Amino acid sequence: MLKIMYFWIMSEVSSTTVSNSLDVDQLLSKAFDERVIDIISSINLANTALQLAQENNDIIGQANSEAHLAYFFMIVGKHDQARSYADSARSIFEEHNNYSGLGMVEYAVGSTYYKTEDYHLGLKHLINSSLMCQKANDIVGQARALKAIGAIYEFFREYGHAKQTYLKCIELSEQCDDKNGISNAYNNLSGIYLRNEEIDKAISVIEQSILMKQETGDKRGLAFALYGKGKVLAYLEKHETAEKLYLESIEIFKVSKEYVGIMMCHNKLGSLYFAQDNIALAKEHLNKVLEKGNKINHYLIMHKAYYTLYQIEKSERNEVKALEYLELHMVYKDKVINKETKNVIQSIKSISEMEILEREAHWQKEKKEEVELKNAELDTFVYKVSHDLKGPISSLLGLYEIVKIEIKDKNSLHYFELYHSQIQRLHGILMDFIDLTQIKEKKIEPVQLDIKQMVHDCINAHAHYSNFELIDFNIQIDSIDFHSDKSTLNTIFQNLIENAIKYSRNDVSPEVNVKVTKSDNQIEIIVQDNGIGIREEYQPRIFEMFFRANDKVQGSGLGLYILKNAVDKLSGTIDFNSKLNEGSQFQIHIPCQFNS
Repeated sequence: MLKIMYFWIMSEVSSTTVSNSLDVDQLLSKAFDERVIDIISSINLANTALQLAQENNDIIGQANSEAHLAYFFMIVGKHDQARSYADSARSIFEEHNNYSGLGMVEYAVGSTYYKTEDYHLGLKHLINSSLMCQKANDIVGQARALKAIGAIYEFFREYGHAKQTYLKCIELSEQCDDKNGISNAYNNLSGIYLRNEEIDKAISVIEQSILMKQETGDKRGLAFALYGKGKVLAYLEKHETAEKLYLESIEIFKVSKEYVGIMMCHNKLGSLYFAQDNIALAKEHLNKVLEKGNKINHYLIMHKAYYTLYQIEKSERNEVKALEYLELHMVYKDKVINKETKNVIQSIKSISEMEILEREAHWQKEKKEEVELKNAELDTFVYKVSHDLKGPISSLLGLYEIVKIEIKDKNSLHYFELYHSQIQRLHGILMDFIDLTQIKEKKIEPVQLDIKQMVHDCINAHAHYSNFELIDFNIQIDSIDFHSDKSTLNTIFQNLIENAIKYSRNDVSPEVNVKVTKSDNQIEIIVQDNGIGIREEYQPRIFEMFFRANDKVQGSGLGLYILKNAVDKLSGTIDFNSKLNEGSQFQIHIPCQFNS
């Protein structure tokens, strides 16, 4: 039976310290073995080892204990505590060039980022873990890091590379007879085979994993294996057996506090019940995904659950609710995409640092070009579709003007008003999409700008608003020699001023203050109003796509998202403060793009 050792003893210590170190090592060895059966017991044992090491001034024992605590707290999802223990252990391991210890610490930290969908940061630490384990000849540690890296490959939809990585993980684990390492890779490999419709292979490896997990007593790993078998059986439409496996997995995950695993099972159950037209149960399980996801900020599974809820409401012809879920699906998908797309190229490039992946240097270049091409194709598609829809929608808006003249019946006019308001909203969304794609695709062309004229033009462009004449505009603009991209800066002013006008209050005399100053080769833009303000709990989300902090005012939910993209395009920064029923202030700094 494999005895995995992660424990290190200084070579020149007193006999008393050696004895105490052995006590610490024995506690940690027991804690590590019990992690697959009772993670809380493992945490308690590691805490006891830490206390013993501290009492006897055993520095290496303290670092080993903290490394194990980091590993255990990562498993139960307490990521802040895991990183704190890891940071403390890392400094000691670095001082003593303890590569095996560093490998364990880096794995724990990398896994906390991987579990919270910060894949770029996760990769950085997982690659470091693999490199440290190679230096220490820790084969088990190398295999463990590879398995996590393979999962990140899967997220990037690089299923061929994920498969290769899992097979390498299995090869290393077989060298040291690490059955848990083999079966962990089998769990993920089964999903790859299922995706490729290699059903016999998928069921074969997942059943092997289940047998290994039962043999080693790894309950948490067994739950993942049962979940994997459930996926295969659901694909084969053996719904009743798949349901039992998902429910069994949930109960095991609850004991081991594996919250992401719980979300995965509830999401699959939601899809399973929807396929069986059991809508009530489908909604129940999908809502559990959302409840748990909001608690642990795990968006990847949430956006899938929102999409299934959208399909359910659509099937029941609940158009309003369906649209709400579709928007939430897009919001949470955007969270995932925004979080990862910015770093996907860096992440893939970082992987080349590993010896096993050096041969993929050519593939990295191809992948970068492919990602850039896909992003460009997506933006082109959105822009084209928006333009194609713009004509018919303009026709519908024009038809409404005819309706107002031709139709006199009040009830009919009322319904046409409702129709017209929704067409206007759709038109606004399309125009916002067009603005957004133009911002993303536009090449920056710095020119000298007349800021005063630009601000006055933006204000006058909103004169059609019903409350425009009531607003007191206070404009303070220094004489500025400033170079930047005109249309992108205009987008910033347009969105800031429109928001200040749109969200004014009726119970006070509305005011909008616009101040622009220049210093240190940049301009500062401040737009302040005394409007309705933003609730404190909504403020962290105001720059998200489709997020609307106030339902009383119509809008696409894209205005501040576009504003943020425009500011980013000009390499600027944006800050704001807001109080409900008192108003908001946005402060933007834009660097000069060209020196005259």
